[in-house]
Order: sequence, then structure tokens, then C-alpha cells
Amino acid sequence: VPLNDIELDENTFAYGLPATGKILLLTSDYVSYIKSPLEIANLLKNGLHVEMMEGFRSDAFSTEYVQNISSLDSLDNADFLILTSTLGYTKKYIGERILPKLSLPTPYRYAKMRGYPAFFVGAHAEQDYVIFTHAGRASRTSVKDVSLRETRPISVPLKGNIIGAMSGNPDDEILIATQSGYAKRVTIGCITMLTEMNTNGTKIIQRGNPIYANQFDPQCPLYALTNQRILPIDTESIPILNIDKSDHKLFNLKKSERLLTLFKG
Repeated sequence: VPLNDIELDENTFAYGLPATGKILLLTSDYVSYIKSPLEIANLLKNGLHVEMMEGFRSDAFSTEYVQNISSLDSLDNADFLILTSTLGYTKKYIGERILPKLSLPTPYRYAKMRGYPAFFVGAHAEQDYVIFTHAGRASRTSVKDVSLRETRPISVPLKGNIIGAMSGNPDDEILIATQSGYAKRVTIGCITMLTEMNTNGTKIIQRGNPIYANQFDPQCPLYALTNQRILPIDTESIPILNIDKSDHKLFNLKKSERLLTLFKG
């Protein structure tokens, strides 16, 4: 698929979503909006953007933008919703209290944390919560132990970032991929459980520039989005490499091509 008409950079994220589903847009100002992919597509078709229609803040210092999105299906019925910033700060919200507020027609504004909002994840009390950084490191803690106040499970430098955050059980698998097109599968259980705050976490992938970490589902079609094209990924060929420091090449990159993200179909 040619991408000549789409502006892509290292901050690009992509999702495969049903047109009529509901998604939560989370902005750099810690404000969320409920939209459907169809609404956004219709705006773009008419040369409009969510930022324009919702009156996102723009001043001499900075401009508000959509930082990430979450599917409402992944948040509904969750015991807790966990918000993590780009600098590794985390805060837990009680699901039955915040979900009704998110569903209101007016945007919901969260208390700001240090850094920008990176991921908003639905979780159940018996699960673990895992965070992955741009340095290929991860932290794992029990969901019930995530604080309702702002804490920092994993340290991230000012120029760093969070590339993934998710909830799950020890046997659940995670796929991690690098900008150069290498990947590995690991289980949540192989990540060391957190014993103190503000640590460097566990080194999960040795190869540099990891850009993606998300739950792995071998039954779900997976696609790679590069700065030049979209192509399907053979998920069955990716081995589980919990302890092994090696990795797996997803596909051959063309000249000047780099992987921006993976997304599920």
C-alpha cells in the first residue's frame, strides 16, 4: 500500500478498528474525547481534523495534539484504568467511578502527571501491569499494587519514552519490535516483579531502538507500518525468546526504510 499522501514519523501509531466502534482520544493536555473511527474518517474526507473541531489549545508555547488512543471495548468492565506518562509516572483509577465520566458528552480532563500521557489501559485486580521503555526495559507489578496516587514504577529520561503498557497474566505473551524490523515474543511472567519504585526495570530486548510492545495474539492478523509501506507479518514464524538474547527478523527493509509500528487487523 503506497503511503505517499500520509505524513509519517517516529511518533506514528496505528490501529485496525471497526468503523462504528468507540475510541478514546487522549491528548497531550491530559484531556480525553470519545469518537468513532467513522467520525474521524468523515472529518478527514472533508478536509477537517479533530483538533480543529474540538478547539484544541494552541499558544506561543505549545500545541495540544492527540497523544494516543484506546478502544473503549478494552476499558469497559475493567476493575481499574491505569494511566502512564511518557516519563514512567503511573496512576490508577477505579473503573466504576471513572468510566461513567468518560462516557459523558463533554471531554474529561485528568490531573496532569510529569511527562505526556502515553498509555491508558484497562485492567482487572488479579492481573499484572507491565510497562516497556524505549531502552528495551520493562517493569512488572501487580495491578492491585499500582497506586491511586502518582508513582514512578520505572525511570525514563527526559528524552526517553514509553513504547508499551498492558495488563495481563503471567502466561500472556508480548511482542516487542525494533525500528530495524527485528522482534521477539516473551511472556509477562519472565519480567521481574517490581520490589521498589523508580527502578531501571528488566532488560528484555538487546537490539537498539525498540518502538513497539503489545500483547501478542497468533490468531489475529498483524501488519507492519513503515515509513514507506504497509505489509502483513507472518506471526507463526516469531519464536518465544523469554531468556534467549537473540531476536527474529520480521522482514527485509528497503533502503532508507524503517519500521514505525505494528498494528492488528
